[in-house]
Amino acid sequence: MFVVATANGGKTTCTFEPSVALISTFPLLRSTFVISPVTMWCTAPPFVGLAFEHRTFFTRLHQFVLVSDAFLVAPGGIGTVLEMMMIWQLLQVRHLHDTPLILIGRTWPGLVEWARASMLTTDPPLAGAPDLAIPQCVPTGNEAVELIRDHHARWLAAR
Repeated sequence: MFVVATANGGKTTCTFEPSVALISTFPLLRSTFVISPVTMWCTAPPFVGLAFEHRTFFTRLHQFVLVSDAFLVAPGGIGTVLEMMMIWQLLQVRHLHDTPLILIGRTWPGLVEWARASMLTTDPPLAGAPDLAIPQCVPTGNEAVELIRDHHARWLAAR
């Protein structure tokens, strides 16, 4: 929860756009999933400008994908892995374009390497090498911030 509050709270000091919360109403799951600036909370914190309530994982993820400019994924549980994989697939099939998928921490390089080793060695391959280069793994948030800054600079230059 600390990462979520920090990321979303910090966003309010950086731009004039409202901070957005995706609120969970799942009876057995009261947790937080973040790829800033969109966050899921049980209740919206005071710095949130817009809050949306979801009762299913799918609707929350769908809205989350629609309003995100980048995906930064910190280590998490099975739900985090599932949602990261769904975003990876949307990037693979070009439903999302030029959107960074940045995986932060020691959890992810092994998963990405497993995908490369497993999916590229079958005959025929289950994915292409460019598809498996979509996620960028970095060890810390500082490296993730640098990737986002670089992406934003390229985006500004292309406008």
